[in-house]
Amino acid sequence: MPDHRIAFALTFACMGLLFVALAIPLIRGRVKRNRAYGVRIPAAFVSEEAWYRVNRHGGFCLLGFGLAHVLLGCIDLLFLPASPSRFVFQLHLYAPAILLVPFLVAVFLYPRQ
Repeated sequence: MPDHRIAFALTFACMGLLFVALAIPLIRGRVKRNRAYGVRIPAAFVSEEAWYRVNRHGGFCLLGFGLAHVLLGCIDLLFLPASPSRFVFQLHLYAPAILLVPFLVAVFLYPRQ
């Protein structure tokens, strides 16, 4: 049976690095108001100031999401068995959605503060 640890680890680490790369321009305020890239909630389109404030917060949430994926990839490489059980395999399929929920909640609740 092939060793799946490297595939799982690389998948999550690369996904995490992609999310980190997408978060950096949002955090630094480099993304102008548009309809293609950034946080897509109505509160972000109220004004220029709101756009940058909401997207900065969303960028930090996306950064946390990406770093969580990188951490999961490192944990996989160190602790995942060579042939994971069906449960562990399915958990990895759903992990991105499970990790995404708290970050989405944080983004949607931020404008109400």
